[in-house]
Amino acid sequence: MKRVLILALILLLSACGPFAAPDSDTSLSNPSAAAVLDRFQLVGLPVGPSRALSTEELKLFSAHPIEALEFQVAGLCDGCLGRVYLFSSVQDMETTLAHEQQTPSLGQGGFSWLFPNGKVLVLLEGRVPADWAEQYREALDSLAWRGD
Repeated sequence: MKRVLILALILLLSACGPFAAPDSDTSLSNPSAAAVLDRFQLVGLPVGPSRALSTEELKLFSAHPIEALEFQVAGLCDGCLGRVYLFSSVQDMETTLAHEQQTPSLGQGGFSWLFPNGKVLVLLEGRVPADWAEQYREALDSLAWRGD
């Protein structure tokens, strides 16, 4: 009887199809700055306390982000910061990225690593070591935003 129940359970689970644990789901229907920070933490990258950027700080943008978080890049360099910006469209993100590559207004804080992904733009201070910055880029690139 136990074998029959175990076999039935196996058949039932296999009929449901493969499933992934929530932690491994890298495809998100609604991108958010918090989801990006969660991904960084999930893959073991340093993410210290974060804060939302003020309205005054967001006025520096040619296309205003709908969400922006600043976080500490703990342990890699003293006082290093990163930022995650979410825009309403890929075009808004690309406009801001192009502007930053030409005349870095956001660079006033020393942000020289710029990583785009869909509607998201991640900035890291230039003091973050290149090998670590590359790991942040790879973690961001592993997120696939549905609908982008």
